[in-house]
Amino acid sequence: MRTIGIYDSGIGGLTVLHEILKNFEGNAIYYYADNAHAPFGSLDDNELSNIIADGLAAVQANSDVTVVACNTASTLLKGLARGTKYEDKTETDAFRISKCDERPHIKPIFGILPPIASYSRENLVSDSPSKTLLLATEGTKRHLNIRDGMRVASTPELAAMIENALRDGDDLSSLRPYLEEKLSLFVGVKNVILGCTHYPLCKRQISQVLGRVRFFDGTSALIKTLDDFVEKNQAFSAPVNFAFSGADETQKYSRILKNLVNNAY
Repeated sequence: MRTIGIYDSGIGGLTVLHEILKNFEGNAIYYYADNAHAPFGSLDDNELSNIIADGLAAVQANSDVTVVACNTASTLLKGLARGTKYEDKTETDAFRISKCDERPHIKPIFGILPPIASYSRENLVSDSPSKTLLLATEGTKRHLNIRDGMRVASTPELAAMIENALRDGDDLSSLRPYLEEKLSLFVGVKNVILGCTHYPLCKRQISQVLGRVRFFDGTSALIKTLDDFVEKNQAFSAPVNFAFSGADETQKYSRILKNLVNNAY
């Protein structure tokens, strides 16, 4: 049994954790929510790089493999690795920093990326770029090579609004007016790329505004990349331990994870 460390600013990484539990059952989980510094998407790169460095140190001290379950942090890390021996030059929707032989205290790090790379190769469902809408934080979009013609929405408050809406319960209906304001101009798109791990939590509300669309995110690519490093271990239960840089929100996180398992969102 290995311990998989998961790092995110808040509850968005729970959508990634849900898929990890399904695909790598029997491994322990150490989930570190850097909620003292959330949301990441509005921070500048210099400030965020220092925050991420501290957060990753905490995760690596308590795990065997580290997953950065935040698109903003992952795209920044991928950019920082560019031109160094840690650069991942593969065009995929996940990246890994694993060339650490001479620095054994650094364990493999995997990050989630919006599925822009697969869009470039396969055009998602063979539609023109104008039929695809990207939803991502401002911090994530800064580091993406967005295809010409792809539609891009501005939803800078959405991750924080999801956090707040799920603070005391499970009602995300309060997001509807905001989503109508930000997304109504894009009615008619067929594909929606979710470039923030918070956003899968409100797919139902997004669909209420945009109609029937296909959603894409980088989780499946991340799971595929992890598959070479982590195995299922059905002989053991898989404990999930939460840790926080700010207030302890274990009860909230446990409730949301349970609802994800039960397809409540």
